[in-house]
Amino acid sequence: MRKKGFTLVEMIVVITVLSIVMTLVFGAFVSLQRQANFQMEYSQISSKLSLSTDFIEKQIRMIGFDPKGSGAFGIIQGDRQAIYFTYDINEDGTYNDSLYSIRLQNDSLYFYEGKQKSLIIAGVDTFRVTYYGERDSLLATPVVEIDTTTMSGSRIVRKISYYIVLHKTYMGKPIIVRTNSDVIIKNMGG
Repeated sequence: MRKKGFTLVEMIVVITVLSIVMTLVFGAFVSLQRQANFQMEYSQISSKLSLSTDFIEKQIRMIGFDPKGSGAFGIIQGDRQAIYFTYDINEDGTYNDSLYSIRLQNDSLYFYEGKQKSLIIAGVDTFRVTYYGERDSLLATPVVEIDTTTMSGSRIVRKISYYIVLHKTYMGKPIIVRTNSDVIIKNMGG
């Protein structure tokens, strides 16, 4: 006559099988949690970049803003990693030494208003600026030699394109987020 219950061997087999199943389930859970955290970090970086591009585009659109038609505002200097410009913020038609710039320094993009520096976004791997004139002609630089009182020497820039790459390592994996944008400048030239 057989007694009801489990033998020691049966118990060991069940515990071993349950241990293997629990290890697999826990491993899958940890993997999914890491992936979710990675995606959340990627989304946060993308969101910061989106806010930064909104700010940059607003500043670029303001280049040369001159409601009085004085001709004293525009791009002062520009290259592949920086734009120096003016616009008539108080709408009085006079240049009041308010030089603005967007510049890459080390791995951060900054906005300068005079000497006051504000961080736009950190972790920038690449920032490239391209200038276009009439009929989308590529300009090597937006300025020849500038006379800041009359803005003579400033080329008519109709469009500025920029490209930003952010790079960060999170949990041993690289996160790379890119954006590029073309911004039409309506305030430059006649």
